[in-house]
Amino acid sequence: MSDIVVIFKNQPPLYISLLKTNAAYIWKNLFTKNYQQKFPLYRDMKKYTIGYLEQLINQANNLCGWNFTTNISSLNDTVKLHKHIETTLANGYSNIPSEWDDLLDELHFSIHVIDKQFGSPIVSNPRKFLQLEWFNDDCVLLPDDFKFSDTFKFGDIRLQNAYVGHHPIMVYMQNDHSNISQTCRLHDKIKPGLYISTAPGMSTPFDKFSNDYYNWWHTHGLDFVANHGWEKILDYTGHPIIGQVTNLNDLEQINESPDILELQEVIVQ
Repeated sequence: MSDIVVIFKNQPPLYISLLKTNAAYIWKNLFTKNYQQKFPLYRDMKKYTIGYLEQLINQANNLCGWNFTTNISSLNDTVKLHKHIETTLANGYSNIPSEWDDLLDELHFSIHVIDKQFGSPIVSNPRKFLQLEWFNDDCVLLPDDFKFSDTFKFGDIRLQNAYVGHHPIMVYMQNDHSNISQTCRLHDKIKPGLYISTAPGMSTPFDKFSNDYYNWWHTHGLDFVANHGWEKILDYTGHPIIGQVTNLNDLEQINESPDILELQEVIVQ
């Protein structure tokens, strides 16, 4: 029996089985509570093109008084834009004008769609995940017994990122050592959003004990290591997996759909 069933309009249902962990149990209760209060938002990644990102930057320049380039042509451009948003939100959404909230959230989401497209000359399908979410601050602490996975697969259910910042592996993979204390955020909270990974996955375990990983952090992130401790960084290095879609063929069909997906219903069992 599935724990969650997700139904997009004119698509087969997706059946989700959660792991028997405290984190998965807590997440399911949090998701259920939010779903009972309000229907979640689903943003289809097919909508998020470079042209749309550049439109959002232009809006932010006008609304927020920025002067950021609207010519986005590389991963370096999106990393710089992400830094700009990090700085703007350094003290949280409560410390910026409320009329900026939706635009910056949409801009942040758009960046993470677009930066996955760089490096490939042809991107036939920009969908790397399907995420149902709520724009609220509802969250609980990640239990101490949670173990991050060294790999992830197509169809994995991950905990939604709780921060604008990036987790340790992503900071390392992007060689992003500019203001690490601002960018790197350890995933220590559970948010109610449902994240279905549709990226190809990583079958080879990430070697967090490698000399390269150790040397990178102790070269570029000494202050961060001193603040958190190397063992804690290792504990939070990995992928926050709490379940899996069981009908992967249907997920493949949905992910490859040329149409903009429309969320119809979620059933919690």
